[in-house]
Amino acid sequence: MERQLYALTASQNILYYSQKFTLHKQINNIPMLILMEEELDMDLFTKALLKGYERMDSLRIRLTKDGKEIKQYFMDSESPELYDLDMNGKSEEEIDKTFRKLASKRITYFDRPLSRAYLVKNCYGKSGLFFVISHLIIDSWGICVFFKDVISVYEALKKGEELPKAPYPYKPILEQDLNYKNTPQYLKDRAYWEKEFTPDNEPIFTSINGRGALEKSRKKLKKSNFRAANILTLRTKGEHLVKLFSKELVDRMKDFSVNNKISLQALVMLAFRTYLSKANTNESDVLFYTVLARRSALAEKNCGGSKVFFLPLRTNIAEDITFMEALDIITDKQSSVYRHSTIDPLEVIDITNKVYNLDPRFGYSTGSITFQPIPLKGTNGTKLHTKWYPNGGAPNIFYLTIMDDDGSGALRFYYEHQISQVKRETLEKLHSYMERIIEKGISNKEITIKELLEIEL
Repeated sequence: MERQLYALTASQNILYYSQKFTLHKQINNIPMLILMEEELDMDLFTKALLKGYERMDSLRIRLTKDGKEIKQYFMDSESPELYDLDMNGKSEEEIDKTFRKLASKRITYFDRPLSRAYLVKNCYGKSGLFFVISHLIIDSWGICVFFKDVISVYEALKKGEELPKAPYPYKPILEQDLNYKNTPQYLKDRAYWEKEFTPDNEPIFTSINGRGALEKSRKKLKKSNFRAANILTLRTKGEHLVKLFSKELVDRMKDFSVNNKISLQALVMLAFRTYLSKANTNESDVLFYTVLARRSALAEKNCGGSKVFFLPLRTNIAEDITFMEALDIITDKQSSVYRHSTIDPLEVIDITNKVYNLDPRFGYSTGSITFQPIPLKGTNGTKLHTKWYPNGGAPNIFYLTIMDDDGSGALRFYYEHQISQVKRETLEKLHSYMERIIEKGISNKEITIKELLEIEL
């Protein structure tokens, strides 16, 4: 029977080309460790894992070459590369070194399984799974859906109960994404982004490193008013720093959010854009990329696949604006971007490049942020411990992911960065500054942006 081939979606194309044009071919690996709090029946857990593969169709996707094009197809069945990994007698340093090595082993190939699983024993006194999967077939949201399903299936098998409802199939969502350009929504989205970037309203480059790259571009091009900077780098060796917002701070943020009808995400985004403003001589016009899961429909929320997009979120906030007013501006901008977030991000970049006559090497931001604090647990509340590992590469100069801290009440911040471009001290400074901005703002929502910018980095 002839396989049905599908084109890559816009999201997958971006990921594929990020791998094609880098020395770090593991750049699309997503490595994750998940350990069970309770004693694990490994035989039963293995059955649950294999059942999870049966129930999530995106894990059966393979990539292939069709002439000069890259296509994908669904296998009727797929078994992961499955290995046993006993950490008995290993120190914490040895365990970490082992996982980092496995995380950096390339997973994305043609006509081969795009995931690898390790059944882990005696790891910090617990057992579970170390999982490496290609970003081309799943994103962090989809991974959480998959693991929730595996844990829920394990709980059902252990108790002899009926299996929970399976995740929704990804294939119809894929077909919908591929048909997007034939819909009226595409024309609306295209029109929105063309209005966002007009010749008389050019953005200006802002970086977590300050104005250095902007001034360097101006000097090199001999254009003192040039507003973009060179954002292209082939040195994609990466690392990540993990920091927390404490439960106490998060609880205060939640109370403030409920009382003022704004989201936690808006609080974090305002703190981040305030840092960017501060680091760039109090620049009021700030642009960074918001990374979107694009899973508003029920089927999208409960399927696998890779749907993430990055789109520019630009705000111009004067210094006399209050903290609360700035939150409203952020929230309104988020809403408008989200309503027009199905368009290919590369098409948006192409719009800006044409409007401002920019070489593709140049842009207005090197920073991206995503907020996905999805608690990971089974149907019966099985306690889990998770850790996302770096794969040794980083497609973006800087990418911040905010996630749940395994139900502790804290928020976990993963600062992924290219080692050649961003120093650890800069990330430490950024994290501390965002904490202080939020603490000041939720204590006094009438405090002005000018007063917040007076806080030392």
